[in-house]
Amino acid sequence: PDVKWRIVYYHKTIYTGSTSHQDDSDSKVARDRIAPLFDSLKIDLALQGHDHIYEVIGPVKNKTLVPGSVSNQLQVPVDAGENVTGKLNGVFDVSKGTLYFLNNSSGRKKYEPLNKFRIDTVENKLGIKNYFGLFTGRFGQTGRPTYSNIKVTRDTITIATYEISNEGTASLFDKIKLVK
Repeated sequence: PDVKWRIVYYHKTIYTGSTSHQDDSDSKVARDRIAPLFDSLKIDLALQGHDHIYEVIGPVKNKTLVPGSVSNQLQVPVDAGENVTGKLNGVFDVSKGTLYFLNNSSGRKKYEPLNKFRIDTVENKLGIKNYFGLFTGRFGQTGRPTYSNIKVTRDTITIATYEISNEGTASLFDKIKLVK
């Protein structure tokens, strides 16, 4: 009960915008059973796997976005593949909800992002109003490998994600900070 940060790491996504998993039965069970557990345990950061796509979602509590929890983001042009939200970086206050993070893939297998229209059309299946509104950070797929460097300090968690070019050069892809 006295720890500053509570972090979970697991494989199957609870929240995702990939083309194939947001409305499958496994994801629904995870959202309906595990997400409330994360809420009750006050999990700050959920590191997800399974879907080969980059996503920053939340902070979320009770299947809704925590109002006023995101600041200091850069707005960039929306790209239907590489950045569906048109957002980069940011500070995410996780004191009242969980940030769900998925850092893409380092291999060849990649998933494509659903666009906002297609996500909104599956809301009834998901049982979540404004599902696309949960995507508060960068969301997309460049087709290139990424890796994330996560630094935890007393006051912040910083996640710097790097993209690898075809020539093998790493460049900063996105950088987010969690506070509470």
